[in-house]
Amino acid sequence: MRVAIASDRTSRRGVRRQELLEAAVAVFSAKGVSAASVDDIVRAAGVAKGTFYLYFTTKDDAVTAVAAAMVEGVATRVEAAATDSSRSPVERLLAFGAGVRNVGDKPYERELLEVFHRPENRLLHDRMGERANG
Repeated sequence: MRVAIASDRTSRRGVRRQELLEAAVAVFSAKGVSAASVDDIVRAAGVAKGTFYLYFTTKDDAVTAVAAAMVEGVATRVEAAATDSSRSPVERLLAFGAGVRNVGDKPYERELLEVFHRPENRLLHDRMGERANG
């Protein structure tokens, strides 16, 4: 029974963190990454400011998490395209291109990509590169 409670708590934490990330994406989309504040994010998420700091140390920490999620989504699409044996090699290549084509179309995504490429995010960058290389 104790494990179920811990698991339920862990599940709720994951949901709350995801809600904060979704709110951050909405705010970044509306205001841009640079202009967005923690206050904007918590207002969009409908939580107290202290809740934000249970999950993220700083706004930059949340920005990095959003950038990582964006890159992870691209990596998942690219991996699916590359390993889909029901497609011909040409179809896989086209699907690969479609998986990365729209990244950075929105201004906030370009800002997130800049964050992703900062020297302090090298480990994240390298991890995604390793994943892309299989």
